[in-house]
Parts: sequence; structure tokens; C-alpha cells
Amino acid sequence: MRQKSASTLNTLMLLQCGKTVGCTVRLKVKEIAEAQGLTMTTLSHRSEVSFNTVRSIFRNPNRTVNTNTLHRLARALGVAVTDLLEDVPDSEPQK
Repeated sequence: MRQKSASTLNTLMLLQCGKTVGCTVRLKVKEIAEAQGLTMTTLSHRSEVSFNTVRSIFRNPNRTVNTNTLHRLARALGVAVTDLLEDVPDSEPQK
């Protein structure tokens, strides 16, 4: 799998959201790992991402993650980086 630059990944994220600004993305790492029967420990070992980072992503799929971590997780899960991302619709403004 060829690594994409951070700017390319940001562009992919924006295209996936269909927006140019204000895009909120949720990580689907936990769902994909669980569907494959992988524990946090196994995913951490396979991806060479620290257990604490994997646990943090599982607990908070809206957290900021660097592109290197996304690439490692995607490779360990056998999916494209974009498969780890889900567009979260903007909520209605509070009145």
C-alpha cells in the first residue's frame, strides 16, 4: 500500500465529507477491528501503534490522530485509510 502525504489524506477526508471546511470525521477503527475479531492488544501489536493510542481511539473515535497512525492501523486491518473514516453530519446549531 502506497503511503499518501498528509495533504493528500486531508483532501481525501474533505472529499469524503463532500465539504471544503468544517468537516467532522469519526474513526471506525473499533468497529472494523471488532468485526475481524481483533482485540486492542492484537491491533496494537500488528500496527506497531502503542496500546494507549489504540485504547484512546477505541474510547474516543472523534479524537485527533496523525496520518502515520492512520496508515499503520489501516495496514494492520487490511483496509484503505479512507475506510477508517466516517463523515459525521454537522449538528443543528443550538438556539
